[in-house]
Amino acid sequence: MNSSLFQSLIRGASLLALAAGATQAQVFTYNNGTDTLLTFRQSGSGSSANDLVVNLGSVSQFRTMTGTTFEVFSGSALATAFNGSAGFGNLQMSVVTGLSSTALGLPTSTLFLTRERTDANTQTEPWTTRSSGQQGLTRGQIGSLGLGLASLASGTPSSVLANGVIQVADTATYSPQLRVGSGSGGGGTLGNLRNTFSSTRVSGASVEATTPVGFTGLQTIRADFYELQPAANINSGAAATYLGYFQLSGNGSVSFTAVPEPSEYAALGGAGLVAFALWRRNRAAR
Repeated sequence: MNSSLFQSLIRGASLLALAAGATQAQVFTYNNGTDTLLTFRQSGSGSSANDLVVNLGSVSQFRTMTGTTFEVFSGSALATAFNGSAGFGNLQMSVVTGLSSTALGLPTSTLFLTRERTDANTQTEPWTTRSSGQQGLTRGQIGSLGLGLASLASGTPSSVLANGVIQVADTATYSPQLRVGSGSGGGGTLGNLRNTFSSTRVSGASVEATTPVGFTGLQTIRADFYELQPAANINSGAAATYLGYFQLSGNGSVSFTAVPEPSEYAALGGAGLVAFALWRRNRAAR
């Protein structure tokens, strides 16, 4: 069986299991080693006073998937959390993971971070890896967010909208507004995880993708997802590894599209050459 198809079937089974679990209990837990957080916050006129966080599970699934697209969040909870007059406009989305220990064959403080596309069809410039110590500061902010939300969920179960989905006030100690937002107190316009991580190449780069005013319907925004293994030292940072991109649609759903395997790229390239050759032959025959 094709590996991508097999992985898609496994992912589908996992989503069904998650849905079944949601009918039995409402919980939000966080593994500070490998769990991936999908976060939403909002700014501007008419914004909601809520933030929303979805635990997408182990980041390993995004490292092993190749050449496929699958939905990671259906979006119904998004409308519940962001019910202000701004709708889904000025909504800031990020996906982050920080390894607190050696896991998945990767070193401690390996980061997985999104980066907003300014052109929906053009991949962003990769993040630049930093030293283990510097990436460790960012990993600490991610872990603090996840563990804090899990603690809040245990005391206020009504804030858990579904298994792995929690709504929290944007002024709470642990929220994307304060932890993902820039500045010592968070909540700024840039998503730099309290300024613990930034690009050495592009000033002011953000882990968040932001929707335009009036975002709805068939509109989409995309954010590329990168793996950053810590560099040996601050001066030897290399380009992060590209894994694919997350897409937020105007209906509130979020999907992930994995980067194709090299063999699939080659197949696509070969198909293009064949099509070009046929086009030239037909043109010459006229």
